[in-house]
Amino acid sequence: MHVFCVGMYRSCSTWQYQVASHLVERYFQGRRLGFRSGDDYAALTRSGELAEDEWAVLKSHEKDRRFAHALAKGRALGLYAYRDVRDVVDSLAFKLRLPVSTVIQQGLVHRVLANDRYWRTRPRMLIQRYRVIVNHPAAAVAEIAVHLGLHLTPDEAAAVAEEYSLEANRRRTAAMKERMEACRLDAADPANHLCFDAQTLLHWNHLRRGDDGGWRTGLEPRHLELVGRLCGTWLIRRGYESDRSWMPARPRMSLSQALRHECALRAELAQAFLRATLYFASLRAPRAVALLRRALGRSPLPASSEPLARPAPEPRR
Repeated sequence: MHVFCVGMYRSCSTWQYQVASHLVERYFQGRRLGFRSGDDYAALTRSGELAEDEWAVLKSHEKDRRFAHALAKGRALGLYAYRDVRDVVDSLAFKLRLPVSTVIQQGLVHRVLANDRYWRTRPRMLIQRYRVIVNHPAAAVAEIAVHLGLHLTPDEAAAVAEEYSLEANRRRTAAMKERMEACRLDAADPANHLCFDAQTLLHWNHLRRGDDGGWRTGLEPRHLELVGRLCGTWLIRRGYESDRSWMPARPRMSLSQALRHECALRAELAQAFLRATLYFASLRAPRAVALLRRALGRSPLPASSEPLARPAPEPRR
């Protein structure tokens, strides 16, 4: 049985991967595969390196028909975690050291919502809310165990939750940063922002506060207007808001100013949509999209399924 941890960016998907890997290794003598794209998964199964009846856990984010096919055929189980999309945007900006406007313009919100729609409609998925995982980790561990066909005692679930608690993972990320410094890798260098530990998949700057609501200070009114247009309905459906009153009131403008403002917003959202569309197309047909972008004089899209940048290699030892 293959286990896909495909949660929303910055929403405890790595925690789900850690817990699922721990349980699969301990109770099923399985293994962890790390971060894998749909292409990687297809190559592993096609080559025979990954058997269909083998217990193995991987992490990914992006929608992919190969993952969906395995779920539909009963060869895999899925884990999905989600959180307030506004906090996802704020957390991505922190993690990638990018302005919030760049995160939105790169199409990340469109990608988050497209992936959310996709994974919620797949069979054999366990969907967990970020806030529930953070506030009740032992219960979240027990849920994952049941999804895998296990029944842990409360003490066993609590022990696993403690093993991968926020404090324990902070120690892991601190140790990783020390290893980077010992290898003379500059943590401030953007090229090293996505260095990660091959066992846990934690990046050196993976963790932040571990709470919700950071968007209230991290996102400016213009950011909120853009994000609100994209996910206002989603926030209501998921219970984060009861209406759209959280969106900032537009300042008084003349008719011509209002028209220019509206055109600028729509142009920005259209550009973000195009980038997200090209990104997903690049996962399905990377060569064709690369040729198109070169013809248009645009830089190539990232090759990885990780947001915006390719994961850097593990620090040299």
